[in-house]
Amino acid sequence: MGTQKQTLYEVLGVKPNAKHNDIGLAYNRLMRAAKREDAVPDLKYETRLREAFEVLSDLDRREQYDRQLAGERLKPTFGAKGAVFAAVVVVALAGGIYYFTVMKPAAEAAKPLGKSPQEIAAAATPAVGRLHSIDMNGQTKEAGLAFAIESGVMVASCHTIAPQATLKVNMNPRLVLARVTTTDEALGLCKLEVEGAGSWPLTVSSAEPRGGDIVYAATVNAVGEVVLKEGRVKHVEAGQRGRIIESTVPPSIGGAPLLDVYGRVVAVSTQSDGRDRHVAIPSGWTDAPRPAAAPMPTPVATSEAAPAGKAPSDAPRPPPAMPNAPGSMTPERVEKLQKAFRPGPQIPADQDP
Repeated sequence: MGTQKQTLYEVLGVKPNAKHNDIGLAYNRLMRAAKREDAVPDLKYETRLREAFEVLSDLDRREQYDRQLAGERLKPTFGAKGAVFAAVVVVALAGGIYYFTVMKPAAEAAKPLGKSPQEIAAAATPAVGRLHSIDMNGQTKEAGLAFAIESGVMVASCHTIAPQATLKVNMNPRLVLARVTTTDEALGLCKLEVEGAGSWPLTVSSAEPRGGDIVYAATVNAVGEVVLKEGRVKHVEAGQRGRIIESTVPPSIGGAPLLDVYGRVVAVSTQSDGRDRHVAIPSGWTDAPRPAAAPMPTPVATSEAAPAGKAPSDAPRPPPAMPNAPGSMTPERVEKLQKAFRPGPQIPADQDP
């Protein structure tokens, strides 16, 4: 008998009724242990951990996965194609108890994971637009596609962009200016800054696709809607700069995203090493920037914190007292004045004997 494949719950070491927070805690604990310096690198295990976390941390995908598990548990272990499930229903009627057998076709499979192509295309349409390149002479030409990966940030293929050209993205019906901020010449990808675009960006998958996975190559029709072409992954090649995905759907227009069954970006159609390929987006392009540290507030001196005998530097100071003003005479000054203006000693007059 073959070994039964682990469920995603078993991969993370949690129970099927685990709380949402427990999923993240288990993933972080296992991933830290896998990345320790003394741990043996295991890319397949780390990929399996990421897959389990991505599915179980998403409430909709977790619900679909639970339905799939329930369907697999109900599958019969006997008979050939077309076998049936038998359920005995007990009905109590007057005069006795009657047993009925209800037959259910075994071909009724669990709902597959992922979204329908229609759902994926509808969700991708607001994020994908046609890229236009305007040269120094004012001539405009098509430069492939660009798609948003976060608000105001899009990805395109560099080999279709002319140097020093003005770029615009047609987000139908709007035409938005774009600017190249990052270039990866080895992969042939450009990162664009596009103000006012990407309100509904596409999610970039962190999991590595596997052979046989269903993928969708996206293009845009004349009215700006995303159209999908289904295919399957042949194999994944680990290049020096990133992953290269070979699929049954050949790369088409530059900058077109390759999506998985959840609508996440797994690769981009571009020209790398002189060949049309599907390449993965560099991981650094999707890392969220860390917020700048807030400046430390300048401590304000208070009368309680001021040293004895000294007023705080920012506290209001009284005006200097005039020399002869009341209260300005110190005991030392009074003594000096008394000595200066004291009358001479009284010398008694000589008396006759």
